[in-house]
Amino acid sequence: MDMRQLMYFVEVAQQQSFTKAAEKLNISQPALSKCIHNLEDELGTSLFVRKAGTITITDTGKIVLEKAKDLIVHFDYVQNTFRLINPQNKKNISIGCSPILSSVIDIDKLEAFLSDNNKIYMSYGGGTINQLVNMVFSMKIDMAICILYDREYKYLDKVNTEVIYEGKVIYASSGNIDESSKFVTSCDLSACFRSEDDPKVNHTTLYTDYANEIKRMVYYKGFTAIVPDIVLSYWDKDVNTASFVPSINYRIALITNKSMKCSKIIQQLKKHIKNNIDL
Repeated sequence: MDMRQLMYFVEVAQQQSFTKAAEKLNISQPALSKCIHNLEDELGTSLFVRKAGTITITDTGKIVLEKAKDLIVHFDYVQNTFRLINPQNKKNISIGCSPILSSVIDIDKLEAFLSDNNKIYMSYGGGTINQLVNMVFSMKIDMAICILYDREYKYLDKVNTEVIYEGKVIYASSGNIDESSKFVTSCDLSACFRSEDDPKVNHTTLYTDYANEIKRMVYYKGFTAIVPDIVLSYWDKDVNTASFVPSINYRIALITNKSMKCSKIIQQLKKHIKNNIDL
């Protein structure tokens, strides 16, 4: 049993839905279901009653839920206290990353670099841009790799932002690009142009923050993607592209806490990302 399992369990219980919890946690529903099943196996009891597409927490699940909430609160307190006391001696690095960058940022390379050079380990999580910035600000993670669009973000003025790449949003399609297309884009990006009057955003538009899911919808379902141009560098098939109008710029940035001095490990990691990630 680990804290990740407990956090996932609490989210499912609060949402009363695996689908909604998976969306909130930015993980796939099968992965979330497997995690909860593993937790139930470890505890030797069912935490939810699953029936006809609905879930209901069991009496035992309610007890576990209250204990899990207490454990999570104490876990966060201990983590944050330790970071404030001695940030130089951290043995675990927590990094968040915008899900749309999952095909751009090679997490395996980062983990290998950290392990080889510092004998430490990294945990990785996704989230919306506002969630990731807030997590850095509240010291729940050490650093975030975010894609920032032309819009306002909460807490951004309270954290350090180091831009490592700049680009533009484009259309990408395996067919023709016109107003009759079915569009797919990320939830964060959609906030920049969502409007009932915008013909690019119609009733067939889908929102997902998973880069591979967007690619699949373009390749096999005939959708037109609205994505950062850097994403296409990692697609394995040629597609038609066009400039998004009106123009939307974006920045890929490394986000760290302004009130805490970066540890040597984080400094090394930032340097490694800038020098070795293919941006």
